[in-house]
This record gives sequence, structure tokens and C-alpha cells, in this order.
Amino acid sequence: MRLFEKGKRIMPLKLKLKSKDEIPAEVQSLYVERDGAWVLDVEGAADAVQLRAKLDEFRTNNFALAKERDELSCCPLGFTV
Repeated sequence: MRLFEKGKRIMPLKLKLKSKDEIPAEVQSLYVERDGAWVLDVEGAADAVQLRAKLDEFRTNNFALAKERDELSCCPLGFTV
């Protein structure tokens, strides 16, 4: 498997894989095992993973708040129909 062809990328590398078997032999040295998964060992990757987790948490919280707002706006002052 070739990763590059005349300076053009052919195969993108995945940031995180579940098992070592998923890693192409040509790039196994670029991955390290962390927390039971295989992660591409690049500078700043941990920051990206943490940012994604925070984004997911923020999004989930926003959905919950929007649902609560919608439920409250249908019945002002707590009166139910």
C-alpha cells in the first residue's frame, strides 16, 4: 500500500483506531496505545480530542436546555391545559 504518490496523498490516516490490526503495516510505528485504543502520535492530537469531547458536552447540554425551554413556554406560569 502506498501512502503518497508524487506528493499527493492517497490514504488519509485515522486519528484513533480500536485495534492494532486496523493499522496498515507501513504506518504502525506512527501509532501508540492509549486507554485501550491506538492513537496517531501527533502533536496537538490530544487537544483536538479534548475539544471534541467538550463540543459534544456543550451540544448535549444545549439540546436539553432547548427542550426544557420549549416545555416551559407551552404553559406560562406553570398552568397546564
